[in-house]
Amino acid sequence: MLRGVLIFGGVILVLIFAFAGLARISFFKIKKVAIEGNSTLGSEELVSGVFGSVVGNYFFIFPKDNILLASSGEIEEKILGDFPRIRSLDISKNLPDSLSVKIEERKSAALLCKETDCYFLDESGFAFEKSPYFSGNIFIKFSDERDDNSLKQKQLISEEQFKGLMALITSASNKGVKITDVVLQKEGTYNLKTEESWKIILSERNDFNIVADNLKITLESQIKKKRQNLEYVDLRLANKVFYKFK
Repeated sequence: MLRGVLIFGGVILVLIFAFAGLARISFFKIKKVAIEGNSTLGSEELVSGVFGSVVGNYFFIFPKDNILLASSGEIEEKILGDFPRIRSLDISKNLPDSLSVKIEERKSAALLCKETDCYFLDESGFAFEKSPYFSGNIFIKFSDERDDNSLKQKQLISEEQFKGLMALITSASNKGVKITDVVLQKEGTYNLKTEESWKIILSERNDFNIVADNLKITLESQIKKKRQNLEYVDLRLANKVFYKFK
């Protein structure tokens, strides 16, 4: 019985080392990486990142850079961790020795700032990459008074809510109301500061489509040409609008 176990174990070891030897054949070693879809990130740094993710061995024996053994999941995890600007990527293995990596980059939609420290927000409201501080109004600037956490890789609000808020800002801009800053306050209030120095007050519970309609009606039917004298328009209630002049 013991002899049979030893023989079986020996055979397994021989097979393992034989397979490890085959896995190290240069023919199947990843030698080429093709990057597609990048516009901001450099191809060279992405290629370097991919090669860096297949360094080493599995179980100290099997090389990670063998195209048959390389883990697409591990490569993806490493690249997404190292390059937060990348929203998603798709990896294809092309035998015998190359990878194709298609990436989708995040687009800069706004800024999340704490004083002069700013991060780009993508279309979903995710703070993904440190940005320079822009003194003008190139991007909408968000600031978050709800907590003191780091700005880096933070989902500011839900994707649905962020997109609704950005759609409202675009709608207001189309009506001649340019919003420059959005302040998220602890009690769930959003203060939208306009270029004309008055603000729009919202609640995180608002339906932003209703808010857009109420803002339009209020500006056109009640405030009219007195807009430059406004202090705020409060749209937190769906069926009632409050406003105040300076």
